[in-house]
Amino acid sequence: MELKQYDTNFNRRIFKIKEDGVHVTQKGITSSSEYFVEFEEIGTKTSIQKSRNLIWISLSILFLIIGISVFINRMNGGKVGNGAEVFHFVSSAIFYLVFILTRKNTFTLLNHDNTSGIDFIGSSRYRNKVDNFINLIHEKRKLYLIEKYTSLNDFIPYEQQYNDLIWLYKIKLLNEEELKSKIQLLNEIDFSSIKENIGKSDRIIGFRKSFESELDEDDY
Repeated sequence: MELKQYDTNFNRRIFKIKEDGVHVTQKGITSSSEYFVEFEEIGTKTSIQKSRNLIWISLSILFLIIGISVFINRMNGGKVGNGAEVFHFVSSAIFYLVFILTRKNTFTLLNHDNTSGIDFIGSSRYRNKVDNFINLIHEKRKLYLIEKYTSLNDFIPYEQQYNDLIWLYKIKLLNEEELKSKIQLLNEIDFSSIKENIGKSDRIIGFRKSFESELDEDDY
């Protein structure tokens, strides 16, 4: 699953949903970067940031006003240089075009702690594609985290598995009923007997190693 984006600043972004997270590649005219965000870090909240360089729109308005003033002066019989208003109108249009091309909209899928996560190009032409892609991320994230943290394991400490289940409940991947059911199953695991078996296994392995070393010595 992949999403590609391009903006007017000649920047390109490629997003790929992997088995355990999202890989992001960003390439510009003079720079490039890559980063990976694990599903554990990805949250559900989003934010929109809009940045504008107001100097360009200010210059555009200024030259437009000057152009209009020159044109009015010409119409009133004033002495105006040939094509003076045209120069100002064209300059105004150029500055406005630069303003449009350099504006930046960023749509961010935040991390679980509401810090900056995955940045998408936030232009309107990509909005539906970004929304659909984020939905895919959330679907994949849910399946991955549920499978990883609700598969109870006899050899993982009780506290760790309990905290994982509580975490899934807090990020709303488990409801209260599902949480209680999983904790009940967790409580049914006899961790003490498992520890005893591990201890016995270690002692047996140690005995075997000692016994084998003695045989080796006897051979000589």
